[in-house]
Amino acid sequence: MQSDCDLLFSRMEQRFGIINMKESYLADARLRRQQKNETYREFAQSIEDLLRKAYPDCSELVGELSLNTFLSNCHDSADFRVSVKRTRPKILQDAVTAAIQEECLRQTEREKQRADHNSVRVFHLGRFRGRGRRGNSSWNSRNWNGRGRDDSNPKDQWESPSNQDPKDSSENSDRPSREVRARSN
Repeated sequence: MQSDCDLLFSRMEQRFGIINMKESYLADARLRRQQKNETYREFAQSIEDLLRKAYPDCSELVGELSLNTFLSNCHDSADFRVSVKRTRPKILQDAVTAAIQEECLRQTEREKQRADHNSVRVFHLGRFRGRGRRGNSSWNSRNWNGRGRDDSNPKDQWESPSNQDPKDSSENSDRPSREVRARSN
């Protein structure tokens, strides 16, 4: 009776136990990809857990395989993985730290580019007021007469160059007037 029981336990262990699950855990670890909402630490921990189940007695092998699997499967971008690999991490925790730092650098760079782009847009919009699709209410066609002045603002009553006498203008004092140019021809 004892031998039948031992035989049953050994066969159940072979069928359902850790021994035959090793390949399954290894395949799961190799195929594991980082999810969109998963942190680098969570991803590394899940890989390490799968490999510990495959090799419960070999912590050194688990560490090496965990590191290589993490470096191969973290993030969607190959460029990102190369940047993390360039730090030459020795252990999994070093790779996780390098991945977090690289992500922070890239996030900072994206924010800087976004801020630079927005400042260029603000300058562009400020320079060409009233030419947008909707326009700003103070610079639209009701107030802007198209000749270079705002009739609704008495402080902005400068004359356009076509209405100025060239002799009176300090801007045009170094250029000959139209009359002088016409006589010289």
